[in-house]
Formats: sequence, structure tokens, C-alpha cells
Amino acid sequence: MPVRFEAPWWRVAFLFAWVGSVFALGAMPGAAWFGAWVAFLIGTSLLSRLAKITRVRDVARTEDGIRIGRLTIPKKEILTATPIAEQGRFFLRIMRSWNRKADVEVATEQEAAALLQELGLDAEHAAASFPVQPMRAHRGPWALLPFALAAFFWMGGATMIGSSYYPIGALVVAVVFLARKRIAQVNLVVGTDGIQLTSALKSAFYKHSAISRVEQEGPHINIHLKSGEKLEYKTSNQRKPKAEEVELARRICERILEAQKAVAPSDESNTTALHRGGRSPREWLDYLRRLGEGAESTFRTAAVSRDALLATLENPEANGLDRLAALISLARNMTVEEVPRVRVAIDACAEKKLAARLRVALEDPNPEALEQALIEAEAEAEPPENAAKKAL
Repeated sequence: MPVRFEAPWWRVAFLFAWVGSVFALGAMPGAAWFGAWVAFLIGTSLLSRLAKITRVRDVARTEDGIRIGRLTIPKKEILTATPIAEQGRFFLRIMRSWNRKADVEVATEQEAAALLQELGLDAEHAAASFPVQPMRAHRGPWALLPFALAAFFWMGGATMIGSSYYPIGALVVAVVFLARKRIAQVNLVVGTDGIQLTSALKSAFYKHSAISRVEQEGPHINIHLKSGEKLEYKTSNQRKPKAEEVELARRICERILEAQKAVAPSDESNTTALHRGGRSPREWLDYLRRLGEGAESTFRTAAVSRDALLATLENPEANGLDRLAALISLARNMTVEEVPRVRVAIDACAEKKLAARLRVALEDPNPEALEQALIEAEAEAEPPENAAKKAL
């Protein structure tokens, strides 16, 4: 299949070359500096096109991720997999960290959705992360800070501290601008269990059962909670957003609705057998491991079936502590049929802390790590009515 790779290394190389030229300019007149910034903007615009390389590669699903030609991408490295339309062409865009993109070209949008499901990257099998910003971002005095620094170093700074500080001024402006943008950004992760909102300063998780409806207005995303709160985010800061930014907002809303429908409501199983019951952490861990082997059944207490444990793990509305305890019970002697179901349940989990603990339980490391995970999950366990947290 035709695959268009967009590598960020071209931009990194260009950035280093530009920084070197900035320091080489030193105390050159302001006109030279203006020319350097113009060259930088033109260069980045050209690189955004040069960085896209189309090659024919085989695309297939693996046990823990996907394979594109010789490149294997683990699922945990995939942030987003979304069908997109671009100038009459259709792609399945796979986003990784550091803005690494791979666009798999397909004939129609329906084919992109089918490929998404075939690779196990749809709402039923994997959580997806989207970069958004709060509606209040980039407003107020903080929005003027980079420009104030630029004015100081390029005008008054030359007189007050010497023109040789021009290079440092340029770097300070760039760092402040990028830091401000990064602090304002929010990662919205959509999974079968709910949505996780994480920024540089805050984090919050909401189960799908706490969401009443989701609305899209251009690049704006409005998430209404049953508690009456309204979470407002956007995919663009421009007054006239690009078509792809509006499309991203639509995809995010669509993904949340798909995730809510992906897992059918399951009957609440009795999880009393998984509870601590006054045991010490090590006794609790040993008990859970024996429970998964059916060793804890007595004439008064029926054995907990592995199907019941799997149902608890796969239930996105179940308590996080119960899901963790169920996986610990299953982990040591999973069958070939159980392994993919467990991996799907973990990959589809949006709650950051729970997903990390489930991966620890899947690896079944030293007892101390499992005990710590159980204790932390128990401390954070809350009744449903107290589970909602404040918005970012």
C-alpha cells in the first residue's frame, strides 16, 4: 500500500543549521536578523512538503502493534490513528511521538475505517490521544510575553546590554514561545473506559457514564457532563481555522461516541471475592493468584471462573481496583485465547494510572511492584458518586 512518511528529522536538522547561522550573525544589523527570521519561516514551510516521502509498503497487524514494511510500531507508541481526507485523497493517519506521521493511502473513507478496524486501532481495541487546547488558552497578558521579550532584545536590549546578546535573545523568545504553547496543550485520550485529559499542570479522568453529550462547533469541542459541568476545548487558535483542524474536532467527537458504543454494557459481576478482606498486602496478592487457579473454592464459597475474571477486566465501567485484581488473578496462567483479550482491554484503557498498573500486572514482575500497585489502586478507589473530578 502507498504509505506517506512525514519524518521530523528534516526539521530538526534545519533548526540546528538555523541556530548556527543565528550565532554566526552575532551583532549584525537588525535587517540581517529580519532576513534570518524570514528565511526560517520560508524554510519550515518548504520542509513541511519535503519531509513527506511516499513509498509502497506492506501494512499488517502484529501481536503488540502494527508493521509497515520493516518498521514495527508497538501499540503503546501510537498516539492516534484517524481516517483523514486531503485534497480528494483518503489516508489512515498514524501519529507517534515527536510528530512522526505515517499516512496509509486508501481509496475511500470507508476503506480507511475498515483498515483501522483490521489493524486493531479502532475505538473498540485501542485508546487514541488527540492534542487540543482549552478555550481560554492564548488570551490575556501571557499571550504578549514572547513579543515583549522580542521587542526588548531586538530594540532596547541592544542599547542596554549590547548587541552581542541578539542570539541569546532569539533563543529565549523561541524557548518561551514553545514552552507557552506546550503548557497550554492538553492531551485528550479517548478509551472504552472514558476520557483522560492531561496537561503540563493538571490531569483529570471522566468515565463515559459521566458524559451526557458531546457537541462540535467548527474547531470547538464541547463535552457536557451529567453533573452540569461543560468541558470546552478547541483544535485551532485561528479565527479562520483550516479545514483539517475542523475535521480533527469532528473526528474527536466521533471517536468519543464510537468508544461509548464500542463495549456493550455488561452485567455487574460480583467482585466481593476480589476484595482485600483484612489481609496484608502480600497475603492479598497470594490470595488473588490462588483465586485465578480456582484454589480458593470451598463448600461455602464457589470458585470464581476465569470468564468472570475476564468479564470484570473487560468491563470499562468496573472499579479500577477490581479490574487490576482480576488481571493479577489471571496473569500467571493465561491461555492463548485469553492473552489477546487482555491486551485489548489494556490498550483500550484511557485512564493513565490504571493502564500503567494493568501493564505491571500483565508482566507479573516482583511481588513488591504488584503489592504497591494494589495499595495505590485501593487508596484511590472511590464510590461512583465521588468519581467526577474538576475540569482542566
